[in-house]
Amino acid sequence: MNPIDRLLAAACETKKRICVVGCSMEDVWLHGDLLPSQDGVMKFVERRRLRTPGGAAGAARQLFHWGCDVELISLL
Repeated sequence: MNPIDRLLAAACETKKRICVVGCSMEDVWLHGDLLPSQDGVMKFVERRRLRTPGGAAGAARQLFHWGCDVELISLL
């Protein structure tokens, strides 16, 4: 059994309290299309931008969604 499966199984038995310490950041996901331009070079046309917690904040968010009681200590 891998570590993630063990963590999920343990989280189902009892609620875990976890402190995440690290650098928090923001992940930005760009969704769009590559389109040809007049000079033949491809250009990226943005259709949508999605911002999500990254780094330690992303880890803390994931642990929270797994049912853990999470505390985040981080510098912004």
